[in-house]
Amino acid sequence: MTAAAFRRNAAAIFAAAPIQSASFMRLRALAPVLEVPELSRIKRLILDGFGLGPADARALASSSYVCNLTELHLSDNRFGDAGARALGNSTHLTRLDNLDLGQNRIGDDGVGVLAASPVVSSLSHLGLAGNPLTDSGALALASSPHLGRLDGLTLWKCRKIGQRGKQALKARFGDVVSFED
Repeated sequence: MTAAAFRRNAAAIFAAAPIQSASFMRLRALAPVLEVPELSRIKRLILDGFGLGPADARALASSSYVCNLTELHLSDNRFGDAGARALGNSTHLTRLDNLDLGQNRIGDDGVGVLAASPVVSSLSHLGLAGNPLTDSGALALASSPHLGRLDGLTLWKCRKIGQRGKQALKARFGDVVSFED
C-alpha cells in the first residue's frame, strides 16, 4: 500500500478489519503516514528499504500514533547516529519488543544513545546488523542497564567490532548475541 492510499483510506480499512501490521510498497514521505490516527492501532510497522533519513526518524519518534507499536522494522534506511538518537529519545516508543535497525549507518554514538535509553528496556530483540559499530559501541551495549530482557541481539556484518567488544557482549548476553562470523 502506498502512504497516500493508507492516509486516504485508513478509516475504511480499520473499520473493515482488525489491522495489526502495516508495510508499504512505496513510500516517498513518512510524515503523511504518521499523521493518521488509525496508526495507533498497529502493533507492527515495517518500513524497510526506503532510504529514510534522520528527519524521518525524528518524525517517527515524535508521533504520538506510534505509542502501541511492539515491532518496528526499519532496516536498510539511512538513519545514522542522528536517527538513532531520535528513536532513543522518543517518549512514544515505550512498548517495543522487537526493533530492527540493521543497515542504517548507525555508529557508536547512536548505539550509545540507544543503549542508555529506557526505550530499549522492553526489547526482547534488537537488530543492528550491518552497522559500522566498533568495540566502543559493543561496550555501550554490554554495559546498558536497559537491555536486560534481550533474547536476541543481531550483530551480523558488524565487522569493525573487535575481540574486546565481542568478549564483552558474550560475557553479558551469552548466546543471545549473534555475529555472522
